[in-house]
Amino acid sequence: MATFFISSRQANIRFRRSMNPVIGDEFSSRHGQKGVYSQLWPNVDMPFSGVTGMRPDLIINPHAFPSRMTIAMLLESIAAKESESESNSLVDELGSMLTACGFNHHGVEVLYSGVYETELTCEIFIGPIYYQRLRHMVSDKFQFDTISNVWP
Repeated sequence: MATFFISSRQANIRFRRSMNPVIGDEFSSRHGQKGVYSQLWPNVDMPFSGVTGMRPDLIINPHAFPSRMTIAMLLESIAAKESESESNSLVDELGSMLTACGFNHHGVEVLYSGVYETELTCEIFIGPIYYQRLRHMVSDKFQFDTISNVWP
């Protein structure tokens, strides 16, 4: 932010720039699930759903959920697939919402490899989640030294 004084008046000017995510940037969900952008694949190489054609923007390691106990993130993903129902049980309510929209009752889908175009051998839970990029961007953190010798 730059501050300029023009006679007795003051003007605050903020400069903003949009930056695309790069490898090393940090992301976080609403539930505190943080992670680092570790690999960048072209969109055509990402796995896709055979039913909806949906391709994920972000793939999360499933082993992170039990240890970090962010089950609300899974519920957010199920509820985001469809947002209204009339049953009593939360599991039945969310499952019936998914079924009414043409998804599996448990939210899992069969994905196809974007590289080989073959069916993946496991069922994968896929759904929309709100993620935000944190201010810890790798472009702001990198350092270099031009004085030191590279080879001792």
